[in-house]
Amino acid sequence: SSSPLGDRNLLVLQGRTHLYEGRGIAAVVHGVRTAAAAGCRAIVLTNAAVSPKVLKAALSEVADSTFNMVTVDGDTSTNDSLFVMASGATGGAAIDKTSGRRFEKFVAGLYEISMSLSRQIAADGEGATKLVKIRVVNAKKRKDAVAAARTVAESPLVKTAMFGNDPNWGRIIMAVGRSPAKVDESKVSLTLCGKRM
Repeated sequence: SSSPLGDRNLLVLQGRTHLYEGRGIAAVVHGVRTAAAAGCRAIVLTNAAVSPKVLKAALSEVADSTFNMVTVDGDTSTNDSLFVMASGATGGAAIDKTSGRRFEKFVAGLYEISMSLSRQIAADGEGATKLVKIRVVNAKKRKDAVAAARTVAESPLVKTAMFGNDPNWGRIIMAVGRSPAKVDESKVSLTLCGKRM
C-alpha cells in the first residue's frame, strides 16, 4: 500500500515467508523450524528517509508493544530477530528527530505493520488453534499490566481452557493473582469474548 509522508508517498510492503525444514516460500517474515536455525526473523522494509538513530528509537518503541508481547510457548529463541531497513528512496529530508508529526506518523505506520506481523507469528505458532489477545486496563504501572498479561498468556491452565473452548474464568483470575503484578482483588473484573464474567 502507499500513503503520504509529508510531500512524498511512502511505500509499505507486507508479506510473510515460512521456512519449514529448509523449504522456503516467498519472503519477509521467517518462521524457521530447523534445528540448526530455530527462531523467527521479522524484516520490515520502508523507502522512507529516516536517520539510523531515529529508526532505532522507533523500532524500540514499537517492538516493546508488538513483537516483545508475543508468546506462543513461553520460550524465546536466541535467533528471534526484528529488523527494520529504511532505504530513503522517497528522497527529501530525513526524519531526524524523535518527536514531531513526521516521526509520530512513521511510528504509527511501523506499529501497524509490526502489530499485524506479530499477530501472524502468534497465530502460526506450532499447534496454535486460536489467537488470544489479552488486554489489561487501568493498571497503575505498565510493568504490572505486562506481568499480569504475560502470566495469563503463558499459563498452561489458561491455554487448555482456551483450546477446549471452556470459558473457565477462574483460571484467568488465578493467573493474574499469581503474577508478580500488584493487584487489588476488589477491583479486578474480567471480560471474555465481549461478555463480562
